Amino acid sequence: SHTLSELEGMERSPKQRELFRKFSDQLISQRLKSRNEPSAGPAIVVMRGKCSLVNCEISDCTGGGALVCNPSNQIMELQLHISGCTIRNCVKAGVESREFGNLLVENSEIHDNHQGAIIWRDAQNVKISNCNIYNNKNEG
Repeated sequence: SHTLSELEGMERSPKQRELFRKFSDQLISQRLKSRNEPSAGPAIVVMRGKCSLVNCEISDCTGGGALVCNPSNQIMELQLHISGCTIRNCVKAGVESREFGNLLVENSEIHDNHQGAIIWRDAQNVKISNCNIYNNKNEG
């Protein structure tokens, strides 16, 4: 198994070079397509492990801002911690927790998204505190 940059430097036959070029073009095309489709996925997805977003901005996403889920239902204290952030102008939800996702959002601004925050019934241990959530098109 090699990274894309390692593959670029390898000696290849003309047929391998052509296949590599087509593969690279396809990856670039998929990335550009996902940027222009309103159905793109969230900018940040946490399904395992832990992630902290501190003093940052998530904006102008063609999908959602941040999604946390834990489909394996492993016991976790906290998966996603968002603090001092601004999440704005997302085509879908600013933040979302589902499938046993553990979420803490504090001291943040969530605005001008399709939905501010979506917390599904199967989410687990969700706390949103001291946040300004406003000017979203639908719930949250």
